[in-house]
This record gives sequence, structure tokens and C-alpha cells, in this order.
Amino acid sequence: SLEKYDTCPFAGDQIRFAYYWRAIDTNGANVGDGKPDYMNTCDSGNWNEASAPDNSSFFHYPRTGKGMAQVLMYWIDTTAGNLYIRDYLQGRLYQPLTAGKNYCVTFYVTQEQESHYAVNNIGAYLDNGLIDTAVITCGMPQTQWTPQVIESAIIKDTLHWVKVEGSFTANGTERFITIGNFFSDTNTSKVIFKMNAQIYEAAYYLVDDVSVIESDTKAYAWGSDTLHKGYLDSIFIGRDETIPGIEWYRDGVLIDTLNAGIWIHDNVLGSYHTYILAQTLCGVTTYDTVVVEVDSLSSKVSSPVLSKGEVTVWPNPFDLTVSLLRQAQYDNGEGTVRVYNAIGQLMCSTSFYRETIIDTRDFAKGIYFLQLTDENGNVAVRKILKE
Repeated sequence: SLEKYDTCPFAGDQIRFAYYWRAIDTNGANVGDGKPDYMNTCDSGNWNEASAPDNSSFFHYPRTGKGMAQVLMYWIDTTAGNLYIRDYLQGRLYQPLTAGKNYCVTFYVTQEQESHYAVNNIGAYLDNGLIDTAVITCGMPQTQWTPQVIESAIIKDTLHWVKVEGSFTANGTERFITIGNFFSDTNTSKVIFKMNAQIYEAAYYLVDDVSVIESDTKAYAWGSDTLHKGYLDSIFIGRDETIPGIEWYRDGVLIDTLNAGIWIHDNVLGSYHTYILAQTLCGVTTYDTVVVEVDSLSSKVSSPVLSKGEVTVWPNPFDLTVSLLRQAQYDNGEGTVRVYNAIGQLMCSTSFYRETIIDTRDFAKGIYFLQLTDENGNVAVRKILKE
């Protein structure tokens, strides 16, 4: 997310100030063509090439946090013999990728308002660092490399962040991700976006929130179905990472679309709320849920109040009906079962006793959650699947 830096940027070509980011020419100069710019709101009052959100070329906040990069995706330099210039933004991965594993690559771009052109073929190339040219030609189109992820559509949205995403299988040597336009002028589709643009013959884009994640990474809200907390406590649920395609729901209401982890501040003694996380990586959506119950003056984490053995749910996966059987030793009265779909919408609600059958013939195929509440108000959640 380009948040960490050693120096607040104050001019162009300073992507080296952002930790783990650089241009593909590491020959030392870090100035001139081929060098992305580092934008950060720490420079918001100076009105220069690094200013954000108010800049001479755009007005835009980072997608998350305070930092983002500016990348030249296309430019006809008529003063230098009609040369086609590019910037290439390179980031270092936490660790090399694993051979044979499939990864989902995601990053977000938005076009600058003062660009003359809008273009396509913005992509990402992952390798072991050989793309680092160490020569001045780093500003030329790097057509010798084939990006694993490419956006074939022309991106001309200056208001919203547009997601560029794709998946690939790693060979095990990848340690860097490089973002840019790897296509020649002939193979780059472009349209005139603004005739009297300040940056004539150029297409500049802002880049933020880059991620390379194993494609089978599942949504994670909490390690168990129920979280007990004290009414004076704030609790962090989810992951403290940058993950794309996030939707958090609280009791069926969408509350967050940016963060894989969130702080919650439920503080009414005796209350409980259902949090559902929907996570979509390269078109595959997974879900996780946790019921947060405020039950004491101290914070503790425990297993569900209704233990796994107390109520049996079958079959799972199910088709026409779902049955609930409560063990005789726990059968002390009437409870309630509520069925929610994957985004937290209530599908039905009924009482449950020792044995209860729920008719699901009208349910669409997919993931559902049973919220079980016993006669004492204790809550647990079961995840079920209709095939």
C-alpha cells in the first residue's frame, strides 16, 4: 500500500523513498525517464510533483492509507525522435513464491485528470529481478517481458479506483512484481481523454494496494464461531493485511469494503452481533463468520457457548432440508434458530427443541449460517452448504 517511507517525497522520480519499492533501473541515479513518482499526503501542502491529494495533474486520495505511486503508462516524446516512454514500478515480495502454487495478483489504478490519453494493457510482471536493466533504456517499452496479469480494457476512470486482477502459477523464482505497460505503441490501444491536457501526449495513472496472494487463501474472521468480550473492550477481528475483494457485514449490513481486519467496539452488556466476511480472490468468494457477544467486564476468547457436540446439524452439505438434533442432557427448553445467507440476510427464523427440521427448498445453492440461541440466550453459529 506504499505507506512506509524513509523521506516524505518532495519532487518527482522519488519512488525510492517508499520502502520496498523502486524503478527497474537500480544503477544509482534514480532520476529521469522510467522512474515512477511517489505520492504521499505528508506532502499535501507543498503543491509539487509529489503532492496528494491536490496536485497540478490530479486531485485524488490514495485508495487506502496515505501513499500511492504515479506511473507513466504511455508517452510520445516528439522532442526525442518520437520515442515511446514508460515508467515501471517494482515492488519486492515478502518472500519468493512457491513453485506450482497458484497466486492471485491484484492492484488498483485510476487515471489522472490531466492525462491526454487513456490506454489499455496495464499489467504486472513477476520475476526474480532480471527485469532490472541497470541501463538508461529502462524508460523504453519493455516489450521483451510478458506480464502474467494484463488489463485489456482501456481505463479512463478518474474518480474510482479500478481493480486489475489475474492469477498465474508460480515457477518458484519470483521475488519481485513490476507494474506498467509492457506493450509497444502499435499494440497499445489508446483514446484521447482530454484534448487540452496539461501533460500532452501522455497517459499517467495512480497505483495503490498491490497484493500477491495464494489463490486458495480463505476468508478469516475469527478462529471460532463465537467471540466473547468485555463491554469496555475493543477487539480486532480478521487479518492485519492488505487483501482485495473484501466485504464485512454486521447483522446483514455492509460496513467495510477495504480492510481484511476491522476493530469492533460493541459495548452493550448482553448484546451480540453477527459479523460475516466475504472475500473474493480472482473470482472465487469464501466466507467466514463470528458472533461477538458482550458478556463480562473482562475480555476472553472461548469456544462457542453451544459446543459442537451439543447440537448436531445434518446433512451438511444439504439439499431440501436441514435437521438439528439437541442432545438429551442439554434439552432444557425452547431455543431459536435463524438462517442467514452469505451476506447476512435473514432467510428464516424458527424455534428449535430437541429435534427440528428446516425446509430449505426455496434456498438458492450456496453458503448459509445457522445462528443458534438457547433458552439462556447463549449463541453459536454453524456454517452449512446447499448443493
